[in-house]
Amino acid sequence: MEQEQQGSVPGQQNNPPQTPPAPPTPPVPPAPQQAPNAGKSAPTGNDVEDNKIWAALSYISFISIVVLLAKKDSAFAQFHAKQATVLFVLSLILWLVPIIGWMINLIVWAFAIVGLIQAAMGKWFKIPVVSQVAEKLNF
Repeated sequence: MEQEQQGSVPGQQNNPPQTPPAPPTPPVPPAPQQAPNAGKSAPTGNDVEDNKIWAALSYISFISIVVLLAKKDSAFAQFHAKQATVLFVLSLILWLVPIIGWMINLIVWAFAIVGLIQAAMGKWFKIPVVSQVAEKLNF
């Protein structure tokens, strides 16, 4: 007579134990956002490092216009040069308004100094309000 294995029922096949279903795959995280003004020329790995001096210099008076024209291939330099140009034009307008304009101009200069430092450190620093106006500039 045939010997039956322990735990098996006569007349049924011996099925191997079933493995539990695989856990669901985690959701795919969203793609990282592009750097500001990256539409014209996407920044390369060296864009920031190669152009942070130009970006910082753009916050000094009319040099922002020179940087806008000379560094069209750098999204980082263009980003800071556009902000610096808005600050430069605002500073010129405020200089024409005696006393109150001159006092407000001190704030503009403070933003220019902060922008210069941030650009020299290689950061995409957005100056409040100024960055919104600068993003609309197309040079």
